[in-house]
Amino acid sequence: MKTAKLILLFVLMVNFYSCTESQEVPQEYISIKLDLKSQEIVYSSNDFGINLFRQVASVEEGKNLMISSLSVSQALGMTWNGARGTTRDEMTEVMGFSVDKDEDLNTSNKTIRDALLSADNMVEMDIANSIWYRNTFRVKNEFVGINKKYYDAEVKGLDFDDSEGSKKAINGWVKKKTKDKITEVVQEINPDDVMFLINAVYFKGKWKYQFKKEDTSDEPFLYADGHRADVKMMSQNEHLEYFEANACSGVALPYGNGHFRMIVLLPDEDVTLKDFVADLNESDLSSHVNSAMEAEVNLKLPKFTFECDLRLNYPLQQLGIKTAFTDHANLSGIGDPSNLTISKVQHKTFVEVNEEGTEAAAVTSVTVGVTSVGPEESVSFVVDRPFLFLIQEKDTEAILFIGQVYDPR
Repeated sequence: MKTAKLILLFVLMVNFYSCTESQEVPQEYISIKLDLKSQEIVYSSNDFGINLFRQVASVEEGKNLMISSLSVSQALGMTWNGARGTTRDEMTEVMGFSVDKDEDLNTSNKTIRDALLSADNMVEMDIANSIWYRNTFRVKNEFVGINKKYYDAEVKGLDFDDSEGSKKAINGWVKKKTKDKITEVVQEINPDDVMFLINAVYFKGKWKYQFKKEDTSDEPFLYADGHRADVKMMSQNEHLEYFEANACSGVALPYGNGHFRMIVLLPDEDVTLKDFVADLNESDLSSHVNSAMEAEVNLKLPKFTFECDLRLNYPLQQLGIKTAFTDHANLSGIGDPSNLTISKVQHKTFVEVNEEGTEAAAVTSVTVGVTSVGPEESVSFVVDRPFLFLIQEKDTEAILFIGQVYDPR
């Protein structure tokens, strides 16, 4: 019997760009307090995302790179609801799901999603899920019901034999959810493909303290191979959260009312970005960021833009999700016939950074108060060599995106 295929496609767009003036009145900053289980899921998702990023970075060595751990976790979370036996056990272990029952994980993911979506009205954000299946494939009602209830998934059967029509429908959904930033995630539909599970994350926010365009100038950037070249370097002097830690220093740039922020981590001059990422872990990262104190920062940050198209099969297998990609996969909770396997996990990303703000989108498709007193003197933070960045919600510490920049041009 031929094995039916599920495909996971992760598409992420992050665009830091000149956005139009918002007419919204900023809402008051209200702290987000998650229940214990949901907060544990956030930390587990962060840990999984950093581990995945480290795996991908080891393959994409020396390249600009970005993934959305939030997007990947959402799509795999939906898939997890249909996994059984060893397949589920491996996903549970790798993603760090320490839950007593299925409902705990699903409820927590919904709680996290709802909290992020309502945190800041000055940040436009969407986290959307969808399931597209071959209309002759018998999908189990329980699988559909759970993902509709907890992930607000749109579910639709299509005639996959009409490949062009089905691709148009799925890619049209992706294009809409990412505000035209990502226009294609499904390039082909094979005879054995029975389902696509897709997550889309979109983020658009203006810097709380915007850079002035007239302060941007050409300045040298030291590349990993030792040569220097001029890049467009933004500049500002502002009171920001700043930290110095073992092997790196960092600064946090807030958006909107301050719930969301970009954290830029610059390895010390004697530490390469490659080595820094190889040693990166959630515990150290959290410790570094939480040690930040407010300081007057003379900041120079390059504008940058890039896109990625990543196949995540191998990195996920290296982390321990192995059986799901084989003929021994047990995804029987999804539908009949039960001989299902994940054939592809794809992740597409785009990022652009400039003076005014950030726009970001991600799509994942599965086929199948008072700040501590800081330094009295101002500090200089010049990002003139390869660096790491991430976008995070401050209270929950949920990481939306994590990336590295080797070439800002």
